[in-house]
Amino acid sequence: ARTSGKDANAIPTWASTHPNSADRVRRAAALAQQTGRPETTPPQDTAFLRMLDGLPYGDDPKEGVVDGQTFRHPGLKLKFTAPSGYAIANGSDAVSIVGQGGQAEMRLGQGSDLGQAIAQRFSQLGTGTPTGQLQNGTANGIPYAYVTTRAAANNRAVDATVVAYRFPSATYTFTLVTPAGSGIGPFQPL
Repeated sequence: ARTSGKDANAIPTWASTHPNSADRVRRAAALAQQTGRPETTPPQDTAFLRMLDGLPYGDDPKEGVVDGQTFRHPGLKLKFTAPSGYAIANGSDAVSIVGQGGQAEMRLGQGSDLGQAIAQRFSQLGTGTPTGQLQNGTANGIPYAYVTTRAAANNRAVDATVVAYRFPSATYTFTLVTPAGSGIGPFQPL
């Protein structure tokens, strides 16, 4: 092999299980030239591709958009970021946040009275009348109220918190479930 200028460690072509790639490419190119057809690139349906350009996909912006750890709702001018390690899912009737330290769900509330919206949400959950004290406040000019009460989930004690926000057009509730004794816990920034 050395006397013919080849690598002494190379496998002879007759012992190879597959043809050498470079040889195959050369042979394929030579056979293609023998057809007499000019070399062309495959046609692209540029009209179809232009129709796809700018086409929205994924979440409907009218129902809010999830971008990584952040949920944005342009119509409500609402934005919140889930705690690190939590996942957000945007459904047609609720936004869910799930992680090791608890779970939360945001949905449209009933009525404009925050206390009433909280009571109705607890009733929907089947927890009855909450035992905690109603807390009120304002965040970024948006009135809110919340109540935390002890509940049971999967035979374990948990803290169930309902937070109601009154936006100009509607009331929205966050339902938070966290380990017993942690209250709002990791969802405090929301």
